[in-house]
Amino acid sequence: AASPLDSLSGVTELLLDQPGVVSDGRIKVPIAVVITKIDEVRDTLDRGNPLLTEPERGKVFDTADSMDVHMAMSKLLREWDGAAINQILEKHYHSYRLFGVSALGRRPTTDNGVDSAGIQPFRVADPFVWLLSELGAVGRTKQK
Repeated sequence: AASPLDSLSGVTELLLDQPGVVSDGRIKVPIAVVITKIDEVRDTLDRGNPLLTEPERGKVFDTADSMDVHMAMSKLLREWDGAAINQILEKHYHSYRLFGVSALGRRPTTDNGVDSAGIQPFRVADPFVWLLSELGAVGRTKQK
């Protein structure tokens, strides 16, 4: 199985080879990098970390919340020896964002069953709504 770094590198190489995709030496296509199973590390996060809260849903994409999550994920990647992922994104992409999501919302129980609270997806829509906002299909709040 390919590592996350190998996967990102492969996608980046494919995009760099496509005509009309590169501008000023960087890829114009927005890329959302999604770290899954964020529920596995929630207990290790500091209070106030945006990965501990569900975003408010409104009629527009909340760029401030998304940037807070991006910065928190960037910090975690550096702590997890994933700085190379950040470096590839910074070097090769005009528009990119990091996301932390959980399909279940909570850790599975010891028998690999769903928590008694049931399935509560956490931030799984964020990457899609961000991409839609990047493409102009969804409005967004102003950047700070």
